[in-house]
Amino acid sequence: MKISLQFSPNYLPLLSKYVRFGGATGNFEVADYSIAAAVATHIVVRPATQGGPMIDNPYDGCAGGRFAAAVWGRGYLYGLTGPVDAVDDVDPSPAALSAECRVAFADGAARGHCAAVTGLDIFHGAIDTADRSWFPATAELAVESADPVDGGALDMAKVASSAFAMVLMAATNVMLVNHRLTPPAEVADGLARHFSRTVTALGRPPCEFYLGGAVDLGDVGGELRLTPMYRLLAAARCAAIEFGRPRHFVVGWSTGRPGVLTLLDVHWPLMRRVSDAAPVGSAPTSR
Repeated sequence: MKISLQFSPNYLPLLSKYVRFGGATGNFEVADYSIAAAVATHIVVRPATQGGPMIDNPYDGCAGGRFAAAVWGRGYLYGLTGPVDAVDDVDPSPAALSAECRVAFADGAARGHCAAVTGLDIFHGAIDTADRSWFPATAELAVESADPVDGGALDMAKVASSAFAMVLMAATNVMLVNHRLTPPAEVADGLARHFSRTVTALGRPPCEFYLGGAVDLGDVGGELRLTPMYRLLAAARCAAIEFGRPRHFVVGWSTGRPGVLTLLDVHWPLMRRVSDAAPVGSAPTSR
C-alpha cells in the first residue's frame, strides 16, 4: 500500500519504524499493516492531492516554540468550542503569558472559531467499510439511538465512530503538540483526557458537534463518506445529503460525553430486490 501524504517533520522519528519512506515528499509504504490505522491518521495529514495539512499549528517545529505551539492549540480548542455566532471578547489566557504567547492564543482562537463556523474538515475520501485495518473496531465509540434503527445503519455508524475518534484524536495531538501515536484502543480515553479536559480547563461548558455520513453500498471499497464536523445539526444533515448517495445519517458528539456518539437522523430506505419490482408496463397489484 503506497500513499502520498504531507506530514510534519516532528512525526518522522515516530513513523520511521512503521513505514518505509521514499523521497522527500512523504511517500511511504506501510511496513506493518496491523498498525496502518495509527500511521494513516496520527501523522494528521490530508492526501497531498487535496491541498495540505487539515490543521496546521504554525508554532509547531519552530525553534523554542513548543510552549507557544501548545498555547496556540489551546486557543484553537477555545475558539472551536465557543459560541458559533460571535467571537468572545474575554481573553481567558493566563496573565503571566508572554506577549508572543498571547498572540499565539488569539490566533489559535480565531482559527478555531472559523472552523466552528464553517466546519472542521478532517475527513477526506471514501472509507472502505470492509477493511477495518484502517479504522478498527477497537477504536469505536459507543453508538446509541433513542429510536430503533436498521442494523445496517448502526453498523455504518460504528465504522464512522472509529474513523471519527481516530482522526479527531490525531487532530487533537497536533493542536496540543503531542508528538505521539495514540493506539486505536486508547483513542476514546485520549479524547476524554486531552480534548474534553482541556476544553473544561479553559472554562468552556460542554458543547456538541455533528457529523454526517453518506452511504452507497454499490461503491465497493468506498461505501462511506463523512462530512466535516459541524456545530449545527442542520449543517451536517445538508452536507450528508449533498454527497448525493442513497442513504445518510447524522450523529452527535458532546465534549461532555466523549466516549459516545448518538444517532440523531437516519435516512435508510430498504433496497428492493429485482424480483420484487413489478414488470415494466404491468398494472398495479391490488392489496
